[in-house]
Order: sequence, then C-alpha cells, then structure tokens
Amino acid sequence: MGEGKRGKALEFDGKDDCVSLGNADVYDQDFTITAWIRPRSFPARLGTIVAKDRNGVQDHNFRFYVAPGGKLGFWISDAMRNNVWPFETPAGSVSAGQWAFVAVTRAGKMHTLYINGKRVGAKSSDAVIRHCNMLDLRVGGCYRPGSGDDHAGDSVFDGMIDEVHFYTRALSDRELADLE
Repeated sequence: MGEGKRGKALEFDGKDDCVSLGNADVYDQDFTITAWIRPRSFPARLGTIVAKDRNGVQDHNFRFYVAPGGKLGFWISDAMRNNVWPFETPAGSVSAGQWAFVAVTRAGKMHTLYINGKRVGAKSSDAVIRHCNMLDLRVGGCYRPGSGDDHAGDSVFDGMIDEVHFYTRALSDRELADLE
C-alpha cells in the first residue's frame, strides 16, 4: 500500500504482483471501468490495470492496460475470439510518475477510452464481455500462463492503482469529468 490519490492505493512492483477480486461477474451490457493510476514505468509488453484474462485463453476475456510509451489500451474478445485489438491511445497519453484518471466505457457497439475526463480514443465492435471463463477478475496483472501459481501475475503493472470502480452502464462524458 502507498499514498494514493484518495487515501491509500495498491502499489505494484512490476514483477509479479496482482490482486484477485475472485470470479466476479463482469456484465455483458453497457459498462464503465474507472481507476486512478500512477505508473512508475511502462512495461516492455502491457501493464494490466484490470483484467479477466489469461494469455492463451482468448475467448470471453478483457484487459484494461497501459502499454510501452505511455499508451492506454483496452482489449476484449467474444466467444468467436473476435478482438477489439489494438485499441490504444497514442504514445505519451499517460505519464510516468503522475496520477491519471482513466476509464473505458461501452455504449452499444462503441468502446471509448478516457484520460482525466477527456475522450482519447474510440472503437466500434460487436464483441461482448460474457465471461464464460472461470478466471478471477484481477487488478494489476492477469494470469501467468504455465507458472503453476494461480496467484502469480502476468503483464503486471508497475506503480499505483487507486479507486477502481465498475458501473453497469456507460457513464456520460460529464459524469466522467465530474469523477475526476
């Protein structure tokens, strides 16, 4: 734990940490996922903010993440392994060492990324999160394939994550700006 944006925050070392929220339901309808993040560095691959995902299990998964160069991204797959990929902001969208309020929404077929209350990317897809998989919902990392340790993280976050929230509807631009 570290000093967060509001109180204490989860602190991740970028090596193998993650927090499991159990096999929580993630809705197959419109949604919003929000979090405050403060990356210490950016990974060579992806740094997971929130995921219900495992490399090699590609149907009914999602991952909200930071990518090399300070990109913010969201990946989702449906039962047919159709992916919204890549769906990332330009490099430099998120800065190391600074707090950023990040969000992803789904309204109908439109998925939209936000940083500090502003739209920074959008992509349309028919993919729906229905999570038939039995993977845990995780903050800071997804499952590490072949590790033999169901608690080890893969594509882990290096830095702090605070105030993760899930909503069962797409919040409006105004509502997201007000949360920031």
